[in-house]
Amino acid sequence: TPEVPTLASTQVVNVREGPGTNYPRAGQIIAGRPYLIFGKNQAGDWWQIDVGNGTKGWVFGGLVTTSGSLDKVALITDIPDPPPAAAPAVAAPAPAGGGNFGYGVQAHMVHNNQAGQVMQKTRELGFNWVKQQIEWKVFEHNQGNYDWGSMQGIIDSANNAGINLLFSVVNSPPWAREANFEPNAGGPPADPNTFARFLGAMAGKYCGSSLKAIEVWNEQNLHYEWGNLPLDPAKYVELLKPAYASIKAAARRCWLSAVRLPRPPATVHRKAGAAPRRWMTSNTWKGCFRPG
Repeated sequence: TPEVPTLASTQVVNVREGPGTNYPRAGQIIAGRPYLIFGKNQAGDWWQIDVGNGTKGWVFGGLVTTSGSLDKVALITDIPDPPPAAAPAVAAPAPAGGGNFGYGVQAHMVHNNQAGQVMQKTRELGFNWVKQQIEWKVFEHNQGNYDWGSMQGIIDSANNAGINLLFSVVNSPPWAREANFEPNAGGPPADPNTFARFLGAMAGKYCGSSLKAIEVWNEQNLHYEWGNLPLDPAKYVELLKPAYASIKAAARRCWLSAVRLPRPPATVHRKAGAAPRRWMTSNTWKGCFRPG
């Protein structure tokens, strides 16, 4: 009797309502637990499984390991179309590229009243930039209600010291996340336009003061920075496009920094006769679009 086909993963993996990351999330598979395979898509790169209580969902084959007899796994053809993509929040001019070079430090000044001291020490170092990570969830607890309090103190301290600020904006509030999101990992929004609106509001309020640049997310080539979702460059581009448009529409003179996309896995031969090891770098570069 052929062995029943199953799959498992060594990590938490999202289950989708259809065979693609453009379908809504239907849950997650638990690391180390086997799941029965019921079907596959035409390309053979997504598996349909039972996620529990008779509910079926789809898992990307590149994130799991299969076992058992796969020869007779059914080809699923009655797959509904994915939901339409949301329209961009606003339109904006194309990026001009290029930029200047400067030195700075990264600090954490939210809710600790240390912004003045940070600016003073930065000037003593001879630097003129400070980077602060801004957690979106801290400043928009409820959709459309912005609490700029702690951000305002950082802006004012930098203005008084003549320091330029780069805000790196991450971590969606719960109301903006996908259904059944991983609560222990910060992640992107289900709708990129909700993030774009926050960035536009922040840029419109503060760009032109000490805030000179905005970084759209951080290290999205790492699972724990991307909500334990599959690492997908296209998804980051979907986040970046409306973000850029919204920032530039609100503050044309603001710099925008885009984080490096995930690099395809490389094969590294450790020594003669040894098995190759695959790896993905977590280093990043940032591309800046100059004002204009």
